[in-house]
Formats: sequence, C-alpha cells, structure tokens
Amino acid sequence: MKWLNRIVPLGILLSLLVAMPVRSAEAGECERCRFFLVTMFPGESLFSGFGHTAVRILDPETGEDWVYDYGTYEADDPHLGWKFLTGTLPYYCQALEYDAMMNWYSGDFGGIQLQELNLTPGQKDRVYRKLNFDALPENAAYHYHHFYNNCSTKLRDLFDEVLGGELSQRTRNMGAGKSLRDLINLSMARPEFAPSRWLVFGLLNWTIDAETDRWNQMFLPWYLSREMEGLVQTS
Repeated sequence: MKWLNRIVPLGILLSLLVAMPVRSAEAGECERCRFFLVTMFPGESLFSGFGHTAVRILDPETGEDWVYDYGTYEADDPHLGWKFLTGTLPYYCQALEYDAMMNWYSGDFGGIQLQELNLTPGQKDRVYRKLNFDALPENAAYHYHHFYNNCSTKLRDLFDEVLGGELSQRTRNMGAGKSLRDLINLSMARPEFAPSRWLVFGLLNWTIDAETDRWNQMFLPWYLSREMEGLVQTS
C-alpha cells in the first residue's frame, strides 16, 4: 500500500514501470512456474510506512519474470490525500516486470523479502488465473480500505480461497493481542509520521480500539508473510 509522500514521481508511476501484456490465462499455463510472496518492510518515509506486498511469478523455461501488484493508483487525483485517508481512493491490480518494480521500490523500503510458496500445480494454476483476471483493464480497479481491502488483504483472501480456507481457519477469532490502533502505532512510530497518524486516528475514532484477530492483522504485509510460513499447502 502506498502512503502520501513522493506524490509527484508516483504520478507517473504507471508510465515508469513497464506493464506486462495481460490476457486471459489458460488452464495449466503456469504450473511449472515458481511463485514468491514479495514482502517489503517499512522504510523511513511516509510512503513506505506500512510496507507493501505483491506476488512474483517466475517461469524458469522462458525466463519471464513478473509481479502482480494490487498497490498502484493514479496519483494525479486532486483529492488524492483525502480519498486515501478516508478509504475512497481507487486502487488497481497491475502486472509489472519484476526488475522494473524492484528498481522502483528498493530504495524506499526497509528490506525486501522473497518467500517461495510451496503450491501444488493446481494451486499455482488457480492463483495465476485469478491474478491475470484481476489485472485485466476491465477488472483492475477496486475500492481501497486501509484495513479490509488493500494490497495485503487481497492476497490473503486469494491464498485462503486457494488453500481451501486453511488460512482463515487458523487465524479468524484468534486474538492478535493488539488493536488496529496498536498496529498503526507500531508501523508509524516515527515522529515525522505523527500528523498523518493522528489524522487517521481522528477519522477512524473508536472503531480501531478493540482487539483485532490474526486474520485482520494481515492488513500489514509481514503478518501475512508470517502466517503463510506456517501453512501446509495441500491440493
């Protein structure tokens, strides 16, 4: 998910990154591919305050190497800041060349982790076709929400579906020991983030004070990564 500094360069993000040609994926087309969860940890700027996540798909036979990213948006919207803070900013799924994406992101985040996913051929096929479907121009837009519909929860929901509900069964109603407010504070503890953090708190008010569960905690990418590590993938 993208925060609000570096707005000028982000305004040309979609032209700087090289988008992959997206088409309807055929069954079995990428069962040989390697799948990775890409987790980007918070950096020192507001832009990277919550981290980010995406899926990398590498085809070892053809050398094609691309990333599916649910975190792109058009930053030339004159009401960008307000829409983001109120959860009304449209976001998009886009397929991007892996090297181009890493070159763009690597200087902003506090480290990037590649986590290979031990998926069966059938699971790979389902993930690949869903990502391709979502990246089609007519399907790419979605309504962003800080906690319930962002780059991390999109992948959480996809993996849960592909794994037959195993992820939700392990995490729903399992207390995280933290509220959403606590998680925001942990992610945005730097003094320079204080104005934006308190504005978010004011907009969300008491709705973020109850203890959350491990399922909802995965709006932060590194919690998604942690929960995926503990799963045993089966067909």
